[in-house]
Amino acid sequence: MILGNYLAKVAPRDGSAIGVVNPLLLSEPLFEGSQSMAQFRGPDMTMIGNGATAHWALLARHSAGIDSIDDLKRKDLIVGTTARTGAAYILTHAIKKVLGLNHLKIVTGYSGIREVVGAVERGEISGCAMDLEDVMAMKPHWLAGEDIDVVALLSPPNLMGSPIRAPSIMDFPMSEEDKQVLNVIFASTLLSRPVIAPPEIPTARVRSLRDGFLATLNDPQFQIEAERMKITLSPTSGQRMEDMIRATYALPLKILAKVRAVLSD
Repeated sequence: MILGNYLAKVAPRDGSAIGVVNPLLLSEPLFEGSQSMAQFRGPDMTMIGNGATAHWALLARHSAGIDSIDDLKRKDLIVGTTARTGAAYILTHAIKKVLGLNHLKIVTGYSGIREVVGAVERGEISGCAMDLEDVMAMKPHWLAGEDIDVVALLSPPNLMGSPIRAPSIMDFPMSEEDKQVLNVIFASTLLSRPVIAPPEIPTARVRSLRDGFLATLNDPQFQIEAERMKITLSPTSGQRMEDMIRATYALPLKILAKVRAVLSD
């Protein structure tokens, strides 16, 4: 938030200042409404590009006996997260409230994803929500299904590029309005490596920044380095980012009100 407000209000508007931000930042002013500390609206910022798409999933220790979302109607799953502002908490909290999963318990306070992973392996907690890219980088054997079960994917339906096949949370019976609410929340996490800049940058400079960003991600040496770091590149253009953010801010007030209600505690 400090970075977003700096870019919006302090940084020069000539393209010399850019920021890599939390994927939820651009939607946070909309979701939080008058409670937000943002000094900007998502569409006001300049979208440079996005480097990767997140594929979130709800994971459970095999010993928990949670094979599907239906099991969460009668069995406890204790999920560890860092903070309430993080994607893991927001996605888990959203499905709990929309689907009435009272047996889904959320514990906050872990200092990072590695601490959450360690707690799962120790049996301190029985599950977590993670981007599958992080799983592949840190614990690829989890996806073999021996110790950890993928309960459901937490993403919009038909999202391309998922590293595994698993049921989507959107396959669970719910109303069309509830599906729309979850889609809005899920979509806010898709742009997992967003690069933005201040508002009102000259058009020619914006074009140069966007072209340069895509050229970097398509550079063979950059791709080799990404592969070495186990990062899967899936670029989104700055224009596509801009269209996505504007579409979110143009949603009907009825849907936005329900999104805010779902995300509130």
